[in-house]
Amino acid sequence: MIKSESIKELATALSDPFTDEELEWRLQPPFYDSNKKAIAVPYVTARAIMNRLDDVLGIDNWADEYELITYSDIDKKGEQVASYGFKCRLSVKIDDKWITKQDVAAFTDIEDLKGGCSDALKRTAVKFGIGRYLYNLNEQLVDLLLTRPTETGYKRHYVKKDSLTLYWYPPVVDVNGEVKKSPKQDNKKPPAQTKANKPDLKSKREQAQGLIDELKKDEYKGKVDFDALLSIAQTTFRIKMATFDEIFEACNDPSAFLVFIPKLERKLDDLIKGGK
Repeated sequence: MIKSESIKELATALSDPFTDEELEWRLQPPFYDSNKKAIAVPYVTARAIMNRLDDVLGIDNWADEYELITYSDIDKKGEQVASYGFKCRLSVKIDDKWITKQDVAAFTDIEDLKGGCSDALKRTAVKFGIGRYLYNLNEQLVDLLLTRPTETGYKRHYVKKDSLTLYWYPPVVDVNGEVKKSPKQDNKKPPAQTKANKPDLKSKREQAQGLIDELKKDEYKGKVDFDALLSIAQTTFRIKMATFDEIFEACNDPSAFLVFIPKLERKLDDLIKGGK
């Protein structure tokens, strides 16, 4: 049984940095900028969290349980739909008393049930200090390489983008939770975009604005939930603004428009087909 006098030591042990082998990294969209660099974000796996709980608390001093939840969300067509996720309750036992904390996570795109449970556990574990230090790490830029790296001794990942397979090395984190640089590479980087294939930001803004103006026509009045579309725009462009005009003016990322414009086109197409 864990005694209350050891809570400080317990909290320290739970919040200790993970080893580099226990950490995973993923790229944060959009996957690369004009310099062919991407932002890499660290995370710990659910398995690493369970191992930490076993090592620090013992297998009989913690427990987890999950509850299926439903909530209202907006789909790709801008329509309100029911979505699903999990609430995780994570409990630890101290002085024969259980302390419980909880958090939620949505189903994931890959292995929705398993991914939803894992994400809920990760979010709840942070409330006990597990992996919380990862939120304080600065953004880590990694080089995206056109050729497959040959250097050994490091993890390597890849991502497919614009018919290219781009390789990258995740950063290395030491035992103190400090990030080291990724291994230096001499591989060729993807070719720079030319005028022929580089999206024109101004034209994309105008195209998006034209679609919004089209949706505002009297013939579609009352059929378009602009609050839902505005919410989608804020999520896509990662900008909190009051109107579409403000969002379009503030965004300098052509790739975000390339994601948002098809959503507007689908909405308009649905309305046109529905009117026939």
